[in-house]
Amino acid sequence: MLRALITIWKCVESVTYLFLDIICVNTMLVKITKNHCKDIYEYANDKDFQFYLNGNDNYIYSDAVHFVNMLIEQNLSGKRLYFGIELQGKVVGTAGFLNISSKDKTAELGYGISRNFWGTGILRSHVIQIIEIGFSNLMLEKILIGVKCSNYRSISFAKKLGASELNTLNSRKWFQILRP
Repeated sequence: MLRALITIWKCVESVTYLFLDIICVNTMLVKITKNHCKDIYEYANDKDFQFYLNGNDNYIYSDAVHFVNMLIEQNLSGKRLYFGIELQGKVVGTAGFLNISSKDKTAELGYGISRNFWGTGILRSHVIQIIEIGFSNLMLEKILIGVKCSNYRSISFAKKLGASELNTLNSRKWFQILRP
């Protein structure tokens, strides 16, 4: 059973951003902190993970530190609403919104999880909750998902979320989920 503990996190541009500890299948969404650098490095320093993300074969620890610092900064500024996916005290993935536009009522959905958990449903259960936050709390009208054309699993994942295909641009397939 899903249990959500909601605490107001920050108000930016008249939109209330929520920090949620969402507990689901022995995992939960958590606020990203600098303490998560090692965990993120461990799962992101995987050849297959990097291939589908950006093709970087030389992912190093400082890349994880940069990513975490960017998430923290952009979460605080309201440009993102991104969470860590924690399992037994360890972050095994991240998911959330980037390029949030309260004016256009749109945001992009991003996600990534350790290859050890691909196909387990852990990511899907949290992304569904994040989508609900987008429509209910951020008042989004449209959520966009950009996926590398060669990432068939992520394309299938977007479709399972109910996303419809928009177009292909710069070797990325774009999908949208509209407010129900």
